[in-house]
Amino acid sequence: MILPVQTNSVRWGIVGISCCLLASIFFSSMAFGQYPLPFKQLLSAFLHYDPTSIDHVIITTTRLSRSVLAASVG
Repeated sequence: MILPVQTNSVRWGIVGISCCLLASIFFSSMAFGQYPLPFKQLLSAFLHYDPTSIDHVIITTTRLSRSVLAASVG
């Protein structure tokens, strides 16, 4: 059986969809936990970090490292 050759546009489409799916799972893993955080807080923690905000500290110290480790392992 001979498989059809995929064009570059199909391959790039699959890569793009896979990257979007990985990014959405990555941010979802940071948003949901024992103390759920809205996506607005996630963006705020990365774009305008405030060390006095407990939400920002939780995101950058605990959840970010957990999500990076999970993405690299699996």
